[in-house]
Amino acid sequence: MVIVDPQSRVIQSVNAHASTLFGAPAEQIMGRRCHAYLCPALEGACPVCDLHQDLDNAEREMLRADGSRRSILKSVKRIQIGGQDKLLECFVDISDRKHAEAALRQSEENYRTLFEQAGDGISILGADGRFVDVNARYCAMIGRTRDEIVGMPLEQISVSADPVFLAQTKAHLETHGTTTFERELRRKDGSLLPVEVTVVVVPLAVASPMTTPSARISTTAPSTVPLTVKVSVLPEELLR
Repeated sequence: MVIVDPQSRVIQSVNAHASTLFGAPAEQIMGRRCHAYLCPALEGACPVCDLHQDLDNAEREMLRADGSRRSILKSVKRIQIGGQDKLLECFVDISDRKHAEAALRQSEENYRTLFEQAGDGISILGADGRFVDVNARYCAMIGRTRDEIVGMPLEQISVSADPVFLAQTKAHLETHGTTTFERELRRKDGSLLPVEVTVVVVPLAVASPMTTPSARISTTAPSTVPLTVKVSVLPEELLR
């Protein structure tokens, strides 16, 4: 917590937590103007005093004593002390959360790269049997775009993917977690493609990074536990 004079912009009081966040003793902070010292805003561009913005748990950056920046949630309120207007600024350190978000974004990018560049066709199905996501190879095999496939029920592409077959597959997966079988997929042009299919139950934490934000699987709905389906085209000698 920091108290700033809104006229002079001088820092008048600093508590221990703000001092720790800043990385310097309170005595070094008090008496300094907040511009380009505690706050990165330039002279004449104070979000509160000059731009008249309301800051209530707004994501901002704090300039630290060593020149580094720390991600914070910042709230500023106008108060009166001894009949004089003051700014009460409160900070919550969110740097660990921001680092975790950055690491998650990198993980999602890595999974998406592996997903898209896989040599086999891969799809993600919801428990309702509809496609949630497919990679580029799967689209090429079926002759459809991703937008055409996502949301489509499996039986429109997989030949003999009737309710009985799906129930049997689900029962096997509940026991073994994976299953492999041969199947024919129906291309957009009506032709049939013989393939070997491997189905694996994938935890949500693993499946979600491989999906785009628009197709992200909800972690609050147990009915959407996904399956990944790897499809490999069978060699010609096995089809004779």
